[in-house]
Amino acid sequence: MVADDGNGMAFDEARKAIRSGISEKSPLENVGFRGIGIYSAFNLCDALDIYTRADGEPDCYIIHLDFKRIREALLEDHERKKQGKPSSLYLEKLLEETVSVDVDRDGTVPRHGTKAIMSGLLGDIYQDLTDWDKVVSYLQDVVPLPFRDDFKYDSVIQAKFEEEDYRVVPLTLQIGTELSPIFRPYYDGTCNRHTLLYGALQNVC
Repeated sequence: MVADDGNGMAFDEARKAIRSGISEKSPLENVGFRGIGIYSAFNLCDALDIYTRADGEPDCYIIHLDFKRIREALLEDHERKKQGKPSSLYLEKLLEETVSVDVDRDGTVPRHGTKAIMSGLLGDIYQDLTDWDKVVSYLQDVVPLPFRDDFKYDSVIQAKFEEEDYRVVPLTLQIGTELSPIFRPYYDGTCNRHTLLYGALQNVC
């Protein structure tokens, strides 16, 4: 599960989210959609449920993606092609049957923000997602995390970030009973290409 207390999505925004990464050139063709936006979890789990409520909105919405059914449909169509039969799979129809946006009657997100829950994790995904060191290493590579308070260049870099309107994302990770905020992997004395990209340490390293 991943959750935040950000702005969340209203209904129209949720509908746009399920179209992200889908070609509009020919919606009746079996065009690619995997690996982009919310469909990036396609090969990770059987289903993805995203609960979201926009700030000030009365309703909470749930985006449901049935990845298992999509994979089954793709496999069935692949078998048809192997037998020399024409494809009977149309992306638009497939998504209509497997992806939906509805009002969440349970109000899973009480105020505002978004919560994403993967179910039916595939293969070694569960093992990877419960490995603290692996998850932390991944997050440090892809998320613009804050620096540790005791990192002596913190104030200099933060000032540069604010000047350039660069957003930092505070993040707390919980796996089982272990709970801890996650920071960038920099300590006093480190000066590398990541920080130099923002020009923040040009005068202190």
